[in-house]
Amino acid sequence: MNFENGTILEIKPSNRNKNIFAVFCDSQILYLADRSNGEAVKTGVFENIKMFSKPVNMDFYYPYICITEKYGLNASVINIETGKIQKFSREDYHADVSVYSTGFIERDGKILLIHQTQWNRLDITDLESGEILTKRDIKIELTPDKHNKKTGEIIKGKRKSENYLDYFHSSLHISPDGKNFLSNGWVWSPVDNIRCFNVREFFSKYELCSFGIEYANGYNWDRPCTFIDNDTFVIIADDHTKELDEEELKEYEYRQLQFYRLNDITDDKWLKSFKTIKTDIFECDPVYGEVNGELYFDKKLNKLVALNDREAYLVTLEGEITEKIPDIKYDSASDKKEDIFRNAKRWKYSSEHHFFYRFSASENTVKIKEIII
Repeated sequence: MNFENGTILEIKPSNRNKNIFAVFCDSQILYLADRSNGEAVKTGVFENIKMFSKPVNMDFYYPYICITEKYGLNASVINIETGKIQKFSREDYHADVSVYSTGFIERDGKILLIHQTQWNRLDITDLESGEILTKRDIKIELTPDKHNKKTGEIIKGKRKSENYLDYFHSSLHISPDGKNFLSNGWVWSPVDNIRCFNVREFFSKYELCSFGIEYANGYNWDRPCTFIDNDTFVIIADDHTKELDEEELKEYEYRQLQFYRLNDITDDKWLKSFKTIKTDIFECDPVYGEVNGELYFDKKLNKLVALNDREAYLVTLEGEITEKIPDIKYDSASDKKEDIFRNAKRWKYSSEHHFFYRFSASENTVKIKEIII
C-alpha cells in the first residue's frame, strides 16, 4: 500500500466491507485502503484535525467516516460518496482526560451523529442536512444565601438549573439497534461513572433522561465495556481488595464480569447488575486494582472478545475462556510512553468481520488475524 507521506495514526475497517479500511495520517490525509488489491486512494484532507501530541480516534459507518482528536477539541466527518466534510468541535474543559464523545446511529432512515459539544453536553446532528436536532439552552443559577436577622439563621441558597447534568462525558457505546447508548465518563471527585441513555428520550429530556449503574467505581473511566444485545451490556469491574479492611474483606469477593439489563431500571432511576461472574480475563493494576484493555462481543460466536496485556481471549457469557490467542495483545505500556501512533499499531477487534487488526509500519500494510466461525 502506498501512502504518499505522513505516518499512520489510525485505521478502521468499513462496517460493510472487510477489505476496505480507512487510514488516517499525520499529514491530515485520509486514505481508503483496499486489502484485496493493495491500493490506497486519497479520500480527503482534514485541516481541523491537528492535535497530534495525542492519538486520534476513528469510526467508519458507511458512507461516513468520523475522525476525532481523542483528547482534543476537534472532529470531522466525511461522506465518502460525495466528498463533503463537516467539522465539529467541543469546549476545552478537562478535555485532556476525557475522550471526545462521538457515535453513529440510524433513526427514521437517516444516519445521525451523536457528538460532544461541551464537557456535560451531547448533541445529535443529521449528517445529510447538517442540522443539529438537539438545540436547547443549558442554565444554572445559584440564589444567594439569606440571613434571618431575628434568629441569626443562615438559609442556604438553592440551585436552579435547566437541562444541566454535572457529568463529564467520555467514550460512547451504542446498542446494536442504535436506540440506546452508554457514556463511559466521570464525575468529581473524580470517579468514573457510567450513565445510560435512551435516544428517543434524549431528544426531549437530553442529559436528564440518563440513569446510573451500580458498581464499585474508582479512577478508571473508559473501562472495558460492551453491549451484548439491544438491552444487555457488560462491564469489567476493578478489584478493590486492597482498599478494604479485614472485616470488609470477609464479605467481599472480586467478580470481574458484571452484566446489566436496561429494562431493569428501578423507579428511582438506578440500574443494578443481574449477574456477576468471578473470572480472570483482565489483569488488574497491582497498586489500584484497575483493569485496562478492550472488550467486544461477537454475535455470531456468541462470545466476548477480551484484549489485555497478556493475550486475547474468547470468553463465554458465563466467563469461561474457550480460546487463548497469545500473539494478540493490547499493549497498555504504549499509553505510559504517550506513543501517538499507538492506536494504529495496537491490536483491535472487528465484531462485524470477526478479525483482529492493526497497522504494521514495518510492512506498510494492514495486518489481520481472522477468527474461525
